[in-house]
Amino acid sequence: MTWRTFLALDVDDAMRDRLVDVMKRLHSCDAKYRSKLRWRDPAHLHVTVKFLGSVLPPATPLVASRAAEVASRTEPFQINVAGLECVAGARPPGGRLTRIQAIVHDPSGRLTALRRKLDVAVAGLGSTEGNPNFAPHIVIAKVTCLADNERIRRAVAPLEEEDFGTQNCAQIVTYSGCVLGRGAEYATLAQAKLGA
Repeated sequence: MTWRTFLALDVDDAMRDRLVDVMKRLHSCDAKYRSKLRWRDPAHLHVTVKFLGSVLPPATPLVASRAAEVASRTEPFQINVAGLECVAGARPPGGRLTRIQAIVHDPSGRLTALRRKLDVAVAGLGSTEGNPNFAPHIVIAKVTCLADNERIRRAVAPLEEEDFGTQNCAQIVTYSGCVLGRGAEYATLAQAKLGA
């Protein structure tokens, strides 16, 4: 079993409803591709801010406490979520699609500042180091196996400009879980309010 830990921001109910609506619209499209997608459980939609990969179980409380320290020094802020994109795996570059995600925009720059602080705070605790190209995002579906990339891209294309709205961000959540044959299952380890 492979364990994964990441830091995230919750998605509020209004944002979740808009994302679920788009998931339903995509799901009602072409049946030939939708079986190749594993849809995110709406209750588990979140903004991934920092992915740590494998973290040894004794270190997970340290990840949560360091995230809480960063949260206490960060004021709440707003994000905007607009657009969907298909993401391909890094190996080989431009390889098969791995996920469909909503794009998170950071008009105030506070999300970027939060991510940089978290990079420093949890450095060395996970199996992955900072990816300079990483951008916070909301995964709505994982591509489960070899699929017709172009068919999926065509289905997503009309939603590339979809506006999901703005929401307030008030806490960092530490999640940890394991990767199973049917996908990842994870649980909340800790929550830390921003500015508290």
